[in-house]
Amino acid sequence: MNTDLFAQTQSLTMSSREIADVTGKRHDNVVRDIEKMLNDVGEGLLNFEETYKNEQNGQEYRCYNLPKDLTITLVAGYRSDLRLKIVRRWMELEAGGSPVAVSSAPQPKLAGMGRTFADMRRIAKLMKLDDAQAAIHASHAVERLHGVNPLEVMDIKRIESPAQKAFFTVSDLAKREGWQSAQWLNRTLLAMGLQDRSGSDDNPWTATEAGRAYSRLEDAPIKGRRSRQMLLWSADIIPLVKQYIAQSATPYAAVTAAEDAVLVGKGA
Repeated sequence: MNTDLFAQTQSLTMSSREIADVTGKRHDNVVRDIEKMLNDVGEGLLNFEETYKNEQNGQEYRCYNLPKDLTITLVAGYRSDLRLKIVRRWMELEAGGSPVAVSSAPQPKLAGMGRTFADMRRIAKLMKLDDAQAAIHASHAVERLHGVNPLEVMDIKRIESPAQKAFFTVSDLAKREGWQSAQWLNRTLLAMGLQDRSGSDDNPWTATEAGRAYSRLEDAPIKGRRSRQMLLWSADIIPLVKQYIAQSATPYAAVTAAEDAVLVGKGA
């Protein structure tokens, strides 16, 4: 037996960066997979861990050098075509092939990047994010899918964004201010002329023209059934409610059940 060849084969390793390059995966994802695999099989991370310097920013990052058995174990959960690439690469290494040249950063996949950005930005806008926040989230999505952040490419380091106004349920506002209950706040908003009872089980309250400046409708998932629309309110109504309470002759805590039924109808 050729002991020199055996020793050479035993000392061969494949780096996490090379695995990422061969499979087309992001290096940070490969590192995550390696760390989980090493923990699962009871191997110490420090036995295989090294660092490399990124030529673009001069910073050092963690990487791993794996022998053949652990490399094959790692890619066992990958797609068949990726496993085949790794096996063929190991055959090259064992035949004396040189390591694959690995760049210090993953190569971006630019095809379709603009379409991805537009699609992700549209989804972010559907989530009620403002234009600046939608652009930021869309850029992060493009980076995850294509390996390049369009805002960084354009050297845009900061986007001024108006404050994203928060909206709350009546329950949240009632708890926040120590008011009697969500039902009490709904009655008060009704009496103030900010909302009407729609009579719909799907959307029991509707903002009036005066109330639209302080509210918005959102879909709220309901466990075990389809979602329903819910009327949410901004904190801007808090001083209005407090002013109304101060000017009211009868505090709403003292409203009788009969008066309540007249205001909002049975079951309000």
